[in-house]
Formats: sequence, C-alpha cells, structure tokens
Amino acid sequence: MNLKTGIIIVLLSMGTGSVALCQSYNNSGTDYVRPVSQQTQTIPNTYLSFGLGMGGYYPYTGASYVENPTISLMCDHTIFKHVGPGQVNVGGVLAYTSIYSNYTDYITNYNYEQRWDYYVFGTRFTYSLEPFNNKNMETYATVMVAYYLTTFKFASDDPNYAEPNDPGYSLKYGNVSNFFSPGIFLGFRSWLSPRSSIWLELGYGYTSVNFGASYRI
Repeated sequence: MNLKTGIIIVLLSMGTGSVALCQSYNNSGTDYVRPVSQQTQTIPNTYLSFGLGMGGYYPYTGASYVENPTISLMCDHTIFKHVGPGQVNVGGVLAYTSIYSNYTDYITNYNYEQRWDYYVFGTRFTYSLEPFNNKNMETYATVMVAYYLTTFKFASDDPNYAEPNDPGYSLKYGNVSNFFSPGIFLGFRSWLSPRSSIWLELGYGYTSVNFGASYRI
C-alpha cells in the first residue's frame, strides 16, 4: 500500500467517525451542556406539554367531596442555554379542575350539592439539568405564580335552605373568590426521542402530583 492510498483510507475513516458522532448528538434529547460547536441546531427549544394531575391547593367548604383530576396544558421556551450546568425555560400553564360535594342531612333527608370549578392561568420559570451525563434524562425545578378563576354552583331539594337555621343555609355559600397563588415543583423528564418526552412533577400549587408528555415544536 503506497502513501497516497494510506492517506485516502485515513481520510475516509475520519469522515465516517464524524458522521457517527453527529448522529449520536442528533439522537440525544437535550444539547444545552455541550460546547457551542457541538450543539444541535435543528431541534426546537419550545416544548408543548399535556399533563394530568392530582391534589393541589384549592379552597372549598364541604361535608364530603370528590376532587377530579387536574388537566393542564403547558408551553415552555428555552431562553438561556448555558446557566451553570443547565438551562432556563420560561412558559405558561392553563389548567382546569373541579371539586364536587354531595351532602344528605340525616334528619331531614334533604340533599345538598356543591360544585367548585377552578380555571388556572399561570406563568412558570424552570431550571433543568442533565444528571449523570445522561443526555436522555434531566431533572428540573419549577417556580410559578398562577391566577385562579373560580366558580361555584349549589343545588338542593330543600325548599327552606335559605333560612338561617336550615342545615343547607351555610352550604349554599362557597368560597368563590378569585385569587393568586404560588407554586413550586421538582420534576424528572425522560426523552424518548429528540422531540418527545414523558415527565413527572411533585410539589405544591395547582397539583401535588402531575405527569404527562411533551413534544418539541
């Protein structure tokens, strides 16, 4: 093998290795901890997420109640890619849940129904980082502030519930004041592909436990 043939073989080997390396980076879920020269430019930095949550802070008054799951839609956008070992996202949250209470007085046998509907409009700030050098996983912390728009409905077969001494008198009033409330969450995300992921959040706010899926748009 002469010198010219050897040089050609070396160049072909280097090119093959570079292609393989680029494919490895392109298949990773995130790229914010890489040097600028190695960052993937084709993956968008905006996440659209759908979540299903349980628990959370919602004021209401009722003898017994059923709390429905919280449905949420979130959109987050990366605004800073190199803040220490992670990145900073800012976004918004739209969420809805309802709480239902059904009470029957054991003396009069009259039934009293209450329903609270909560519409949540929030702004959130997230700091996320990749743990253990795994490009397909990340942990993150989120702080948010939200405005809760509330409605209240009451129904009863008691014809005298408007009387001050009636068992249903206090139940016809619900805490329907709109209010602001903060939230704080710790989350874990697993990337299934460069664009799609699943996640889990635990914390305090419009949910206590929230899980769902995201897609980069």
